[in-house]
Amino acid sequence: MNAEQREKAIVRNMQALKITRKEAEELVDDDEAVDRGEALPWDLTPEQMKNARKMANATTRKSSGKSERVKKVNLDKRILITCLQEGLASMDEVEALTCTNVERTLDFTYKGISYTVSLTAHRK
Repeated sequence: MNAEQREKAIVRNMQALKITRKEAEELVDDDEAVDRGEALPWDLTPEQMKNARKMANATTRKSSGKSERVKKVNLDKRILITCLQEGLASMDEVEALTCTNVERTLDFTYKGISYTVSLTAHRK
């Protein structure tokens, strides 16, 4: 950085940061030292740097793995599907009556057309 650029940087820092000329000069000197890659007194020691990297990569909570969701048995839906199945079975024209899911669906054929009945319980 030449003398003219240095002076502009000092004035700019004095105005922007509202600091004295001496502080602005020290700031510009330190910036130039950092640009050259010099070690400064406030830089972290290698031990502190290692610790800082370790803390930056730390997680906030430990994951205990994925837990399997246990499906709750809905007896009301089973009863309703059974009632529907019995009712359809009593009809003469219903054929191929199968329960594909004991809490959800019934498949059957009525007058040659295939149907599926799906039971949905809405949340409260």
